[in-house]
Amino acid sequence: MDSVLKLNVASNALLSALPYFVMWLLCLIVSPICDMLINKNIMSTTVGRKLFNTIGQWIPMACLIGMSYMTSEESVAAITLLTIGVGFNAAAFCGYLVNHMDLAPNFAGPMMSISNGFGNLLSLFAPLVVGAVVVNEEKPSEWRIVFYITAGVYLVCNALFIIFGQATIQPWNDPTNLPTNTKPQSIERIGEDTEATITKSE
Repeated sequence: MDSVLKLNVASNALLSALPYFVMWLLCLIVSPICDMLINKNIMSTTVGRKLFNTIGQWIPMACLIGMSYMTSEESVAAITLLTIGVGFNAAAFCGYLVNHMDLAPNFAGPMMSISNGFGNLLSLFAPLVVGAVVVNEEKPSEWRIVFYITAGVYLVCNALFIIFGQATIQPWNDPTNLPTNTKPQSIERIGEDTEATITKSE
């Protein structure tokens, strides 16, 4: 925004905080709405997760595409799109970000750490992509490519969530529900089996 729009958001505390303030407000609004729709059986948990994840992913995607065409004379519109895009990311908290607890409440913590870890690892490539694409920082067309790549990530990731996502508890969440031959053995039972094997070999 500094190079193309001649607007340094980081130097203005209010402009820097505004998108995240809007996100905070929308979190307080969107989350109860999602819970109400699910609790009143207006929609299933799976549909709710996919719907709100779509809101939290594709609205920011559209805002990014719109921002890529902004000029220095349209800085207010650019800030508005940025605020809307970041703000509506709040809906994703009712989507994939809470989906771990739908799938396996007993393992939600480890699952979140693994998925979030991979997500953060992939984010390391973002500066490399920007550096490879943007040669002249004041050239809007090069930044537009970066914005389209980011929008494409939003598009593909949410599409995959819509196709494959679900919000039903998985069988492996509770080991006691596994078939008898796959249940984990206790330490005592393992010890007994080991002793029996040794006795037979003797």
